[in-house]
Amino acid sequence: MDMIANRPVLDVRGLTKRFGGLTAVKNLGFEVNAGEIFGLIGPNGSGKSTAMKSVMGIERPTSGEVIFEGENVAGLPAHKIARKGFGMVFQHSRPLNRQTVLENIMVALLPDSLFMLFPDKALVERAKWIADRVGLGSVMNRRPPTLPFADLRRLELAKAIARDPKVVLVDEPFAGLTRAEVDVFSDLIRSFRDEGRAVMLVDHNVKSVAALVDRVLAMYLGEEIVTGKADDVMKNETVRRVYLGGAIETHARPETSFKDKVPLLQVENVSVFYGKAQALENVSIHVHEGEFVSVVGLNGAGKTTLFNTISGFLPYSGEIVRGGDRLRGTSPAKIARSGLVQCPESRELSAR
Repeated sequence: MDMIANRPVLDVRGLTKRFGGLTAVKNLGFEVNAGEIFGLIGPNGSGKSTAMKSVMGIERPTSGEVIFEGENVAGLPAHKIARKGFGMVFQHSRPLNRQTVLENIMVALLPDSLFMLFPDKALVERAKWIADRVGLGSVMNRRPPTLPFADLRRLELAKAIARDPKVVLVDEPFAGLTRAEVDVFSDLIRSFRDEGRAVMLVDHNVKSVAALVDRVLAMYLGEEIVTGKADDVMKNETVRRVYLGGAIETHARPETSFKDKVPLLQVENVSVFYGKAQALENVSIHVHEGEFVSVVGLNGAGKTTLFNTISGFLPYSGEIVRGGDRLRGTSPAKIARSGLVQCPESRELSAR
């Protein structure tokens, strides 16, 4: 009995997923226990989301085992895996836009039987409880298109826990959230762990993941680099190298050499939204003549958005000043002709 009680809720062994000649996940193995938050991290394209989708049955594994409470569920379709005790929080919200928040949660609660499609009073009360549980109590009668981005993410959380799953898979929980919203969502995910659920999450926001998880597995090109406590994993030289190309070194910027000089480019408190998702929040940077300034960050951090904003392609709040002239309202073509040019990451021609 003790051996059964100590067995992990989720045990992944030799998980491999190939797309034709491309191996996206190779011989991956890990365990997740009840009451634990387990994270997958790695650069873009390392196989994190593919591994999660293979566990959930959204992608059919090429080989390997996904052992849930002693049963191998690898290869089962996603809806059958969900019925066994899995819930997944998807990165992109796809709610029923004509139904209210409460009705969306009730749909997730409805039993599988076609003879029980009409909700009863107990189901409605359960849906209201879940809405309160994730912070949607005050908007449960609104429809998804009227909600801010963070509330749409809460709705995904609500649907994932509707069936009281034992394993909760969370894909990119912090994408598009402000720092304050990240803190709130981190507390919600911790509460799932405190309820005894096994939680597995994937996100590019390494700092937030490291602060949240009990253990983390770092991946690169579909394979495991190292698994352990977040602090230990982030100190691993291989992990540092695949993220940043080597050891992290910092040097004080020589501000004194720019005293009394006007920057060639000045970005002050710039914020950018894509719909309801915030891509930049109060970003400030300045570049002087003769200075080389590099902007680094993980995929999704906002680097390209910053460049596109400076080049005039995106609306923003805040100020962008070039040589003392404010650029707000200036067309991208005029900005380029003035001498501020951008080399895009892909091969592109602009007709602007």
